[in-house]
Amino acid sequence: MFLKPTESMLSPLIKQWGSIMRIKAIAFATIAVLTASAAVAAAHPYNVCEIRLGADWHCSRTMVVVTTCHRS
Repeated sequence: MFLKPTESMLSPLIKQWGSIMRIKAIAFATIAVLTASAAVAAAHPYNVCEIRLGADWHCSRTMVVVTTCHRS
């Protein structure tokens, strides 16, 4: 009752499946790179000027929350 699919019938489907998987792979890689760069940017410490501590102290802030200071 059912027709057996031939190679000519399956070829467009296989090509379309390959392009869909390629688009998904590119999207996944893009999201992974953006997530990793955001994590690095958020975790990278930057200098903070704490006038109350004086010129002998150097402070840095990481992830907008954690501030560490050390005496130079």
